[in-house]
Amino acid sequence: MDILGRAKRNMSTVLIIIAMIAGVVFGLAFKDVGKDIKFIGGLFFQLIQMSIIPFVMGQIIEAVGSLTKGQLSRSGVTAIALFFISSVIASAFGIVVCYLFQPGANFGEIGGSSSSIVTVTTDVTEMITGFVPSNIFSSMSEGSIIQVIVFSLFFGFAISGYALRHGSSQVLSLVHEANDLLMSIIRTVMRAAPIGIFAYVASTASSLGVRALDSLFRYIVVFGLAIFAFMALWFVIISISCHVSIFKLLRKMFPMSIMAMATTSSAVTLPVEMHDAKEKLGLDEEIANLVLPLGMPLNSNGASMYISFTAIMIAQIYGIHFDFPYLTYITIVSMLLSLANAVVPGAGIVSLTMMAPQFGLPLESVAIFAGIDWVMGVFRTVLNVNSDVFCALLVAKQERKLNREKMNS
Repeated sequence: MDILGRAKRNMSTVLIIIAMIAGVVFGLAFKDVGKDIKFIGGLFFQLIQMSIIPFVMGQIIEAVGSLTKGQLSRSGVTAIALFFISSVIASAFGIVVCYLFQPGANFGEIGGSSSSIVTVTTDVTEMITGFVPSNIFSSMSEGSIIQVIVFSLFFGFAISGYALRHGSSQVLSLVHEANDLLMSIIRTVMRAAPIGIFAYVASTASSLGVRALDSLFRYIVVFGLAIFAFMALWFVIISISCHVSIFKLLRKMFPMSIMAMATTSSAVTLPVEMHDAKEKLGLDEEIANLVLPLGMPLNSNGASMYISFTAIMIAQIYGIHFDFPYLTYITIVSMLLSLANAVVPGAGIVSLTMMAPQFGLPLESVAIFAGIDWVMGVFRTVLNVNSDVFCALLVAKQERKLNREKMNS
């Protein structure tokens, strides 16, 4: 990313933060007016939702359809399996931590309120069959994002197989071009994010008062602790598997971790990540060139945990309780939604806009978290980047392509 592009993204983040603060102040000072402007925020989120379904389809189809023969080799398939397994575990970890610490339990008396708990249940067989669309066009019109993702995975693998047999695929080129156009639409809509966030936050603040700020602070702290606890588990696993000191791993991965936290971008961090993985961690060049770029679209431990954690947080705010089968559903869906966590301005906002309707949660709740998306992005990105490296190290160990002299130097 060039300096100008990064400056624009930083300015957008600053404006959203300012809009959130201004919305809180305005909502507390002018409660009646704050409630009246809620429709402006609703309009903003409708504009985002307008492109969500085709955008998610396009992102996943392109990511899977672009898989090459090398990426579908034994090393590539192993890496993809590790991506999916680790992201599912990260999602489940986020749910467990959010239930343990209950950051949203005392948020305020809104929606169903914590005094009248609404329990959401699901049948296991219905949950399983609900993943598969019977009619993709019906799924698209109904906004069933999970069925859209499942179809997109099948379609993407079909394109990949066709391209491997025939050398290329014109459909993949069309999907790529469509993705660029949809990305342009979302970028345009996100320019109005400060206005939409201001309106929704003002409305929320007028209803909740200052009590909500304390819960938001606890939300940030608990999520940050969850991220670093999960990374600590990863470090232990890699230390034992690769026979290397945890302290050496920490020291050698520190530069890429700082870069990830500073830029909140896996794409910007990738060059530093690849260099340090090869030169400091002893990762084989072939494995590094295969697994690390592949991890950007297919491995998002941080995003997966963020979606599941925030889903439970919102449920706590509105007094909603999920039974165990539905929590399993949230775990899997959060992992799948993380695949569509594209590099767009306000990626966290887009992800939550996809998540809330899927779990039957109020869309207006997304605005509560929009102003702190940059902070959450810092946590998400460092885990996304580090988990890519951890998966690559496990693949290299299995393939016996790990330079232990460099790793232990």
